[in-house]
Amino acid sequence: MNVVINLLLFLLPILSSLLIAQVSNPLSSYQSLQTIDGAALYKKQLTNGNEAYLQVIDLRKMQIDQITGEVDNMGLNEGKYYKGEGGHYSPFFQNKLFSEVTDEYKKLYANNVFSMINCSFFEQYQSSTQLSFPIKLNGVVISGGTSPYGPIKQPKDKYYSNIHLKTLVWNSKQAYITDYNPVSGSPLNQNAVKNA
Repeated sequence: MNVVINLLLFLLPILSSLLIAQVSNPLSSYQSLQTIDGAALYKKQLTNGNEAYLQVIDLRKMQIDQITGEVDNMGLNEGKYYKGEGGHYSPFFQNKLFSEVTDEYKKLYANNVFSMINCSFFEQYQSSTQLSFPIKLNGVVISGGTSPYGPIKQPKDKYYSNIHLKTLVWNSKQAYITDYNPVSGSPLNQNAVKNA
């Protein structure tokens, strides 16, 4: 009997770590769509009929680029999110067709592009428009954001006054999602953060 108890006490941490690894592995419920050395794309069917996609990038082998249209108008003092409301640039960018972006990336990287994602989140749909959230690229804040929604003093709907914003931060070694502080501008205002 003591041997069985000792064996269970020995195996319990191993079995529980295997169970935790099985439960906490987010890829176990996804179907692999495409995999190359350094990147993979997965898909999952949701219970409500929608589909969720997960992209895994190894930044030691791949890089993330961000592309925007040309600036039509600097949008002086129109920023709302970065370091509080107003007082920051929020330029109007020219919209680009997906085919134009594809052509630009082909010129830059030939056939070495793994995926492209449209993350513009414009709040008005014109040929030239402002981004609704702040962006930092290569160490420079290129837009302070212009959204009437979000945690600003008087949002368009009071629901948005309690929204907690997140930001995607990346460099050549890692990418992570962290809290964004619309009053201080953190982490966009940190010198160590070059892209967010």
